[in-house]
Amino acid sequence: MIRCARLSFKYNKERTAEGPTEFIREFIDLGFKAVTTCVNSDVLDSSFAGMIIDKSFLSALPANVDPCGENGEFHTFVFDGPNFKEAVKFSIGETIQRDSFWFCDLLPQ
Repeated sequence: MIRCARLSFKYNKERTAEGPTEFIREFIDLGFKAVTTCVNSDVLDSSFAGMIIDKSFLSALPANVDPCGENGEFHTFVFDGPNFKEAVKFSIGETIQRDSFWFCDLLPQ
C-alpha cells in the first residue's frame, strides 16, 4: 500500500478494483495532475497520448477502459500534486506508434 499521509490518501490494488472511477476522481479532486505518456492502440486511439488526466479525460474514455489504466490501457506521469514542492515543467512532444502502443514524448522545460 502506498500512502500520502498528509492527505489521508491511500492506494492499494483492491481499492481500485472496488471503485476505480471513484479512486481516480479523488486523485483529481485532491489536486494531483498526471498526463498519459503511453496508450494501448488496441483500446485507445492516438489522441489519448499526451492527455491530462482530468474529468474531460474520464468522460472521453470508452466504457470498456479502466479509468485508472489498471489493465494496461494507458500509462501516466504524475507531474504535480499537493505533496510536490513544485510542478514538473514539460511540454508535449511528438507522438509515435511502436508496435501496439502510442508513445508521447514529454520535453523538459
